[in-house]
This record gives sequence, C-alpha cells and structure tokens, in this order.
Amino acid sequence: QPFDEGGVRLKQKWLLRADGQVIDKNMLEKISLARFPLARTMDNTPAVYYRQTERSEANKFLIYLQGGGYCVPRIPDMDCESRCEKHPYLCTAWEREYFDTTDSSYGDNVFSEDPEVNPAFHNFHKVFLPYSSSDVHAGTREASWFTNNYTFHGKFIFKAMADDLIENTWITQAEQVILMGGSAGAIGTEANCDYFSALLHDFNPDIDVRCISDSGSMYPFSVHTQNCYPQLLEYTAYNIWKAESDQSCEEDNPSKLPCISFGTAYRYADTPI
Repeated sequence: QPFDEGGVRLKQKWLLRADGQVIDKNMLEKISLARFPLARTMDNTPAVYYRQTERSEANKFLIYLQGGGYCVPRIPDMDCESRCEKHPYLCTAWEREYFDTTDSSYGDNVFSEDPEVNPAFHNFHKVFLPYSSSDVHAGTREASWFTNNYTFHGKFIFKAMADDLIENTWITQAEQVILMGGSAGAIGTEANCDYFSALLHDFNPDIDVRCISDSGSMYPFSVHTQNCYPQLLEYTAYNIWKAESDQSCEEDNPSKLPCISFGTAYRYADTPI
C-alpha cells in the first residue's frame, strides 16, 4: 500500500489481481465482443461492455443499458452525421479500460454502494453496456448506401453481451437478475426483456429475472400535439434500423407497428417489467 512523502499510509482506491487487472466493486473492466462478428458499433468497430471486477456481496446482477437518444439516416434534424460529430462516443466502441462508476452519472443512484441512497441495488453485481448503435439497442441492419454506411447492430451487441456473461460469469447461478435502462436504454430494455429472461431460464429456471424501463416508450400517443404522429417516426426508424422488438408481439403482428411502443406491446410481456 502506498505512502505519502511524510510516511503516512494512503488510502488505496483499488487492488490488482495477479493478472494485473484492477479489483474494486466500483471499477468495471472493459470486455471486448470482437469474437462475435455481428457485435459491431455504428462505425463497424467491435463493441464492448463493462462488468464488475470484484464479486458483489449479493448473489444478484444489475445490467444497465446506456441511453442517449437515437439517429435516423436521411431524416432532417435526426441524421447520424451530426450526432456522430457532436457525440462520437455514441457511435464507436469505448476505449477506456475501466469504467469507474463513482465518477459517472450513475454513481449517486443505481450504481451507488450506499444502502440509504440506493436501497434496491447497492450490493448488486454491476454490468454496463455503452450505447454505441443509436438504434435503441434493437437494430440488425448492415451498413450500406441505404444507411449512409452506418451499422445498426444494437440487437446483436445485446445478444453478444448476454452470451459472454453466461459463458464467463456466474450469472446463471444468480438469485436475481435485473435488466434496466434509461431513455433509449429503457426502450432497449423493453425490446430485449423477454428474450433475455428466456435465455437465462434455459440455464436456470429459478432465476428471478425482472426488467426496469426508466423513461421508455410506455406512454399514450394521444398526449402529443395535433398532427404529431410519433409512432410513425418510430416505425420509420425501426424499419431503417431493421430493429427487432418483442418476438411474441412481432409474430402476432406482421406489420410490427403495435410492437415499437411498450404502450401497445405491454400485453405480450411475460417478464415482470
């Protein structure tokens, strides 16, 4: 443990494992998804996610999907070029080796270790998926002239993260797993909730899987102003992204229109959300 110039022992923020990696409950290490060929960000770089380096006290997981709006090629004021120029971190894989939750916007809420601040999740094992697809974590569209050469593979990124967690962590032995997201991450949670729950239950039917959509699409379209039809914009975006929502809803509705908003798709949800 380090000392200052006066010989006083300093508080060390983290320790190192034998392989040189950081050990700390608030430090999430970068996990590359390069071995999954479809897990690609908007600029076609291999996607990444972050998971806790030290096991939590509780036998529970919290998986958080980052939000951040979305973009639609060729749509004025929603184009991807402007988005990627202004917020490049939303269009490519994060490069940082570690994600320090205490220095993030989640450090004083869902990722806080303080039981008074965060009574629900303070001792959960933390996983964070950066938002690098701009398609509400639901797209499956390859890059082409149609997309202005942007890749929309949010669904594939989510599936790759889920497969990697199952293969390389103890998530299938967890007592409870929470999938959560805010804004675009909330819509991604709605779109992937039942898929993720069914995947985990294939390995362990006793896991309590739940989903939390924070500021997602659960609202009536009628609240919008006259002649404003957000469902049509969302429907256009979903088609351009080739997005996939809840599978049972899409099987029941070939047009997929009722499936893009949880305000109409909620009846197909099998998982508590």
